[in-house]
Amino acid sequence: MSSSYSLRNYNLEELVVGVGEKYKLVEKIGSGSFGHIYLATNISNANEQVAVKVERKGQEMLLNEHRVYSAVQGIGAPVPQLKWYGPDVRQGFDINILVMELLGNS
Repeated sequence: MSSSYSLRNYNLEELVVGVGEKYKLVEKIGSGSFGHIYLATNISNANEQVAVKVERKGQEMLLNEHRVYSAVQGIGAPVPQLKWYGPDVRQGFDINILVMELLGNS
């Protein structure tokens, strides 16, 4: 993995994501072969916690996940509510981000 993908040397309290920089990362809660998952809170409503999935730009797993969830939400399937999807290049990470409803343990 490229060094631009790693968030471990970045102060999580300063990294905010989403439309209008709405969510602040709190801690890493998981990882897999395609990326990492972070717990985040809504900056304007600390009671709202979300899951933030992060992958290196150039992969399309989160884009595909976003498309599938968006499609099945339209037919009432029980999937996590999507909050935001997009790239984040302004922090110098060159990553894709998916913000979604935080679910329980899998």
